[in-house]
Amino acid sequence: MRNSLDMMWRERAFMVVLLLLVHKIHGGCPSSSCGQITNINYPFRFKGDPEECGEERYELGCENNVTVLYLYSGKYHVQSINYKNYTVRVVDPALQHHNLSSLPLRFLSRSNFSDTYAYYTDPYQAGLRASVNWESLSFSHIVLVNCNDSVGEKGKYVESGEWVKWEGKGYSYAIGGDLKAEDLEVGCEVKLVAPTSLSTFDNHSYSSMHTALAYGFEISWIKLPCQKHCSLSYRDCYFDSSNQKLNCGYGILEELLMDVTDILEPILMVWAYKVLFGLPFLIFIFICKWRNRHMSMYKNIENYLEQNSLAPIRYSYKDIKKMAAGFKEKLGEGGFGSVFKAKLHSGPSVAIKMLDKSKANGQDFICKVATIGRIHHQNVVQIIGFCASGSK
Repeated sequence: MRNSLDMMWRERAFMVVLLLLVHKIHGGCPSSSCGQITNINYPFRFKGDPEECGEERYELGCENNVTVLYLYSGKYHVQSINYKNYTVRVVDPALQHHNLSSLPLRFLSRSNFSDTYAYYTDPYQAGLRASVNWESLSFSHIVLVNCNDSVGEKGKYVESGEWVKWEGKGYSYAIGGDLKAEDLEVGCEVKLVAPTSLSTFDNHSYSSMHTALAYGFEISWIKLPCQKHCSLSYRDCYFDSSNQKLNCGYGILEELLMDVTDILEPILMVWAYKVLFGLPFLIFIFICKWRNRHMSMYKNIENYLEQNSLAPIRYSYKDIKKMAAGFKEKLGEGGFGSVFKAKLHSGPSVAIKMLDKSKANGQDFICKVATIGRIHHQNVVQIIGFCASGSK
C-alpha cells in the first residue's frame, strides 16, 4: 500500500514538472481577441496584460469592441494580422466604405517611416525589409490635391470634386501612386496623402481609389523577428515572398553558420529543459528512496528491540538529547555510529550509541544488540532503553 502511494505521488510530481515545462515553453500567455480580430499573440499585447506577455512597443487597444493600433500619435483600426509575413493591416477610423466623402484624418506617407531612408528605431516598418525600404514598400499612395483652375490634360488627375470639397472652392482631384514634383500642376496644392495596400484599384476612378483607402494599408514588425533570426546582423534581413521565409542576406559561410545554429538551438533547448527540470526530479526520487530505505532500517531495529524485550524503556529524542547534554561529550566512534556520554534522570551515567549508518536494513546492528542482550557480564554494558524517532 505504501509503495503504491509513493508511486502515485511521484507520478503527480512528474505531471507538475511537465505542466511547468509546457507553461515555460508557451510563456503562459493565452491568445487574446477584440471584436473581429482573434488569436492575437506575440509580439502584440493589450493594456493590462501581464508584463511578460508581448512587447510593450506593440501594445494594442480594445475600444468599443474594435482593436486599435497606435501609430505616430494616431489611432488606427486593425483589420487583420498576418503572422506569416509579419504584417498588420490597419485603416483610418474616419474612412467609411460607402461614403465617398469620408477622408482619412491624418496625412501619412512613406516619409513618416524612418526605415524608408536608413536604419531606424520605429517599432513598425513600411516594407518587408529590416532597413531602407525605399524600393520595397508594403503600400502605395493616394494623393488628394486642390487646384485653383481646372487641369486641362488630366493624365493622372482624377476628378473628385463631386464628393470632396476643400473649403468650398477650387477643383478637387485624386492621384493614384506617387506624385513627383514635375507632375504637380501650377496652382495645385497637395491636401492629403494616404496609403493603401490594395494593389488592384483603378487609378482612373475616384470611387475605386476611395475603396482602396477604406481597405487600409499594411505595415510590418519585421525588425523584431530579424533581430532574433539573423543574430549575426539583421540589417540586410528581409521577408522572401517566394518561399515565405526570412532571408538574412548572408554569404555562404554565414548562411552555413546560421543553419548549424538553427539545428543546434532546439537540441540545446531540450537539454537545457532536461537539466532544469530532470535533475531536480532525479534528486527528489533519490532522496525518497534513501529516506524509505533508512526508515525501513530504523523500523526493523525498533521492532526487534520491542519484540525481544531487550529495551523495556523507550525514550524520546528530546529526552536523549537532554541526558547527553546536547551530545557534547563524545566517548568514541564505531562501525555503526558514535558513542556519547549521558546521565540518567535518576543519576547513573550511561553511554548512548547514535546509529549512523548500517547495512542490510540494520540487520548487522540488530545482531550486535542481540549479542549484547544475551551476555550478562560486569564488563559488558546492559541495554537500558532505546529511542526511535524518525531517522534518529
